[in-house]
Amino acid sequence: MAKAGFKKRAYRASRNYRQNLIGMLTITVIVCVLLCVICVKSSAMHRTIEENNTTISRLETQIEEETERTETIEKKGAYMQSDEYVAKIAREKLGLVNDGEIMFKEAK
Repeated sequence: MAKAGFKKRAYRASRNYRQNLIGMLTITVIVCVLLCVICVKSSAMHRTIEENNTTISRLETQIEEETERTETIEKKGAYMQSDEYVAKIAREKLGLVNDGEIMFKEAK
């Protein structure tokens, strides 16, 4: 009878060992799959970050260009409001002269 009890215990031990081994292998595979998914998602995130940084630098350059353009327009607007500009346009477009000035026209 002692041999029968020993065989049962040995069988249970080997069955428990196999079940534990299968469980550990399953958990190992799941962990490896999760690590692969994390690596793929991480590389995609890095790519997205680089694209966003490129977009940010391009937009900052556009902001600088538009700021310079706005300053130029404001300066031109201030110049167009001056008496100097009005006199220049009156001379060029309308042919007007100030008092005491003589205007000479070229013969065509």
